Amino acid sequence: MLDLSNNKMLSGRIPNFPKNGSLRMISLSNTKFSGFSLNNFIGSIPYFQRSKKLTYLDLLYNSLTGLLSPAHFEGLSELVYMNLGNNLLNGILPAYIFELPSLQKLFLCSNEFVGQLNEFCNASSSLLKIIDVSNNHLNGSIPKSIFGIERLKVLSISSNLFSETLPFEMIGMLSYLTNLDLSYNNLTIDVSRSNSTTFTFPHLRILKLASCQLQEFPRLKLLSEIRILDLSDKKLGS
Repeated sequence: MLDLSNNKMLSGRIPNFPKNGSLRMISLSNTKFSGFSLNNFIGSIPYFQRSKKLTYLDLLYNSLTGLLSPAHFEGLSELVYMNLGNNLLNGILPAYIFELPSLQKLFLCSNEFVGQLNEFCNASSSLLKIIDVSNNHLNGSIPKSIFGIERLKVLSISSNLFSETLPFEMIGMLSYLTNLDLSYNNLTIDVSRSNSTTFTFPHLRILKLASCQLQEFPRLKLLSEIRILDLSDKKLGS
């Protein structure tokens, strides 16, 4: 394990790690490193092929830049936790990230990612419990694959440019969902087909739909565990 988090005086380059090493956890959040030089890249995410045993990757609150590709995470079959939030990463998010077989928690919030999120494979067997891609520049439709992740508990896509009509009943496919934040996109939420005989959202505690277009007010009786409901800046249909 390598944990250098919250050392704001640290800067410059990180030394290379040995090939086929046993390192399993890397935490470099909230430092001032300008680069991560596992493969001598400056300012961009390195390729992690040398770290096959890696289970925990935390690069939160740095100034990392550049694009992500499937090659960056190739072979990381044991990675459980990935936090690349609050950096300057950009470009298209590769669907491969969502297909990592052991990944449970994925934080990509507050970067500069653009474009559409593509559909990904093996959603029903995914172990993902948390997906946070909030505060980027993602657009288009929300991948339907996401609603096939049976174990998903937290989904935050707020403050992007997603644009579509989303049936509220689709959320009911996520039976373990506790926290959903769709705020500040260009989304229309269709709740007209949601009823107590189909979906009851048994675990949903936080529902944030700020600025969403609502065709009608959600039926709160279907949300028996709700604790936080944010419908601010809503646009209710007639």
